[in-house]
Amino acid sequence: MFRSALHIGEVMVAYVGDLKKQPDFRGDAMNTTVRICGHAKPRGMHLFMSKAVYDILPNKPVGVQH
Repeated sequence: MFRSALHIGEVMVAYVGDLKKQPDFRGDAMNTTVRICGHAKPRGMHLFMSKAVYDILPNKPVGVQH
């Protein structure tokens, strides 16, 4: 099952590798997103978002638990 998480913040992107360049994403926003995604699985949720994201949404989605 596919799960995802949303958070907001600054992210640094660096391209790493000698033969094949691949993006590497770093920052507190990435770390927080990974952690909150881990909370989605035990709760049986497909999408989990931080309060920071929920607070900036202009139209709150129907059925969202907070």
